[in-house]
Amino acid sequence: MLRLGGEPEILVIPAAQSPFKSREDLIPAEIRWRLLEVALPKNPRLHLLDNEVNRSGLSYSYETWQQLCEQYRPENWFWVIGSDTFAEFDRWYRVDEFVKKIQLIIVKRKEERVQDVSAFWKPLMRLFPVGQNSMDEKEFWHDGQRIATCLDFDLPAVSSSEIRRGKFATQGIVPSTRLILQSALDDLRVDRER
Repeated sequence: MLRLGGEPEILVIPAAQSPFKSREDLIPAEIRWRLLEVALPKNPRLHLLDNEVNRSGLSYSYETWQQLCEQYRPENWFWVIGSDTFAEFDRWYRVDEFVKKIQLIIVKRKEERVQDVSAFWKPLMRLFPVGQNSMDEKEFWHDGQRIATCLDFDLPAVSSSEIRRGKFATQGIVPSTRLILQSALDDLRVDRER
């Protein structure tokens, strides 16, 4: 998400190939693109972008952010990721530069409890080992600057990995995408059985 002249714009950018997932464990980018086209509400401030899908090779948020900066020249960047992705955040490509240029928003499911605040924020603590860090369940600050905010959302209690593995029925999914998703999951299952 970015803020242009005080008005927020939401950019949804599906990855072509995550550096942390194998191709076998991924629904093809064109299927994920179609799912998003169908599922996302129509809104003039919401934009589905193919920056990463059209780029060959692995998808790196840092490179995407650089490309978007040239295109949008925003005042503020807010990078939104799920809590499962955040657990590996300190391993991202050029993350030490990236995290200084954006504000991170971490989305977690309401039922996902933060038992140990230090353990939850460990990826940022590894990135900021020197200086003053302060944190609670909702925010992480470094040297007086807010680095990340954690938000609770009422989301299905399932990860995309669990859906791909067939451990969750598709009834919790946006209704208009169920047939597309079920077909993609069936194709993945058939490919794995070969």
